[in-house]
Amino acid sequence: MQLLEWLLVHSLWDNLVQLTDNLNDYSIFHQIINRNSKNNTMEILFVASKLADVNAYSSIVKKAGLNPVIMDVRCFTLKNAHDNTKYKSITDKGNSAILELGIDENYIMIIHNNIPVITDIFLRPQEKQQLLEVISENIPTDADAVIRRYAMQVKQAITDYENKYENKITSIQVVSSLKNISLLLPVFKKNLPTTGFINFDPLQNVGIPSYNNEKINNDNKSPLASVLGLAYRKLDVFGYYKFVTAVKNINLLPNRDAVRQQNKLKFLSGFALKGAIGAIVGIYLILTVFSFFQINNNKEKLLEFNQVQIEFKKLNKDFSLLAKERRKMQQSLDLGKLVNSNQARSYRSLAQVTRSVPQRVQFTKMIFDGNDSLIIEGLAFSDQDILNFISNLNSKSLIEQASLAAMKNQTGDGNSGNNNKKGFTINCKLKII
Repeated sequence: MQLLEWLLVHSLWDNLVQLTDNLNDYSIFHQIINRNSKNNTMEILFVASKLADVNAYSSIVKKAGLNPVIMDVRCFTLKNAHDNTKYKSITDKGNSAILELGIDENYIMIIHNNIPVITDIFLRPQEKQQLLEVISENIPTDADAVIRRYAMQVKQAITDYENKYENKITSIQVVSSLKNISLLLPVFKKNLPTTGFINFDPLQNVGIPSYNNEKINNDNKSPLASVLGLAYRKLDVFGYYKFVTAVKNINLLPNRDAVRQQNKLKFLSGFALKGAIGAIVGIYLILTVFSFFQINNNKEKLLEFNQVQIEFKKLNKDFSLLAKERRKMQQSLDLGKLVNSNQARSYRSLAQVTRSVPQRVQFTKMIFDGNDSLIIEGLAFSDQDILNFISNLNSKSLIEQASLAAMKNQTGDGNSGNNNKKGFTINCKLKII
């Protein structure tokens, strides 16, 4: 994918820009800054500079004992300086224009939706010299003609922009290193009366110490714009700027990837070291705070030591008595395990007696000797109920014999519910298994 992109970029650059030099002699930066899926088109930004120039500037910086990390284009440093001033928030509703006026470079840069639209202004060498010869408000005829042609090119660039984007440009920020710029601006305003020309002040929201204030030319601070714009730049360590405006991540140094990787490792190692130190300090702080509260808590507990000691002795005495009783009970339980029991046979026998009771018979008393004799006393509504009960008992497997021992009529006061009932006593002999 990277190889295909490299071939595409160099093919486009080779076709769009006709250079007599070898492409390998240039440091080229590119980025897709806009895509139009409807028209299936895209806008690609190309920025290039001769490697010889780049190496020359880098060599100067290295000889000064510094490490070059960013090399930018002048027009984009101006935009960066403009982005960091208050001026952009009060004019043209987000669309601003910067005019570079000088001996070396002349262009107008219109910033549309944070993307620069740059148009070159053509000046012949003799025309540049004529601008330098203006020394008073009395503009020579030749210089006036140069400014008029210059203003016409500016007007054409603004008109093309306004027709394409339907946005108005009413003022232009001028950046110039010309010492006579204050004499030239009134002539520009005369040729473009509907457009304001303002000397760009990159220091309008920058605090300047008093000892440096006198060193700055108060008439024209615009030459500082490029320096400040580059100073505002940040080295794009983690590749964030590739997702935003392209002019914020241009770096024409040939070893930009190595520089970015080196600074990324430096940042991560420094971050990791700071994180480790912060974690250790945090742990020590937590332990210190915990120890402080623990010491205070222990001091409060020591004040109650005597009371706790008394309660401990009392509870220990009670515990000793309970432990002694427990040992006695355990000895009794161990002794009981040695004694055989007929509990299971007794339970089964009583269960069979219970299942033998007819519906109109009820118990009043039951006596069991714990061996094989069971005496049952109760009430029944008739003699037949008693006989049925005895018959049921004799049919059970664990009852050897059931017989009627006594029977009598039950008498009462009429409210007890026992009238006309017969009391009975039955002797049961259980089988020995």
